[in-house]
Amino acid sequence: MTKPISRTLFDLLAIGTRRAITRALSSELSWWSDLNGDIIGTVILDRVDHDYGWILLARDLVGRFRCADIEASISSERIATARLRVAMTEKCRDPNFRGHETQGDEPKVPLDLFEDRNVPESRLHKYYRELRDRPARRPARTVFEAISPWLISSDPHLVREFEETSLIRGSGKFTFGPCFAIRATMSNTWKRPI
Repeated sequence: MTKPISRTLFDLLAIGTRRAITRALSSELSWWSDLNGDIIGTVILDRVDHDYGWILLARDLVGRFRCADIEASISSERIATARLRVAMTEKCRDPNFRGHETQGDEPKVPLDLFEDRNVPESRLHKYYRELRDRPARRPARTVFEAISPWLISSDPHLVREFEETSLIRGSGKFTFGPCFAIRATMSNTWKRPI
């Protein structure tokens, strides 16, 4: 089974996947997900050939969405959409699919901004604790969870700074402020906590 998703959610999940040339050569027309969110896809219009296609993305071993299947030269958007949805359903039903696919170039240890480092709660920044713990902050937490696997940290202190400082003062790495302003576009994707 598949469901349509917003472009905003697709853009967040597919962060780091697209190359600039992709937007010049094609237009994304619709965005889809399986019911578990393990697979996402988009239907495209090829601006060069003026036909349609689709791209299916699955998570790699570190959690990044990457291309897992693609089809081009389809005569209509309706047919491309139907074929994408069938491909997504088949991928979900594949007994060898475990929610991810190996790409072969994954880092051995992905960066996890929410890793438990056994830091006393008193040392964790109040905004970090709120982002980590409050159900109402799930949309903002999802932003960081989506970005985190794409980060390759050359700074061994990145996670410590993320957890223990406000990250607003001069670090230039992250800012908590905008995370608490995220609403409408993503809140429709998750059920609101009571």
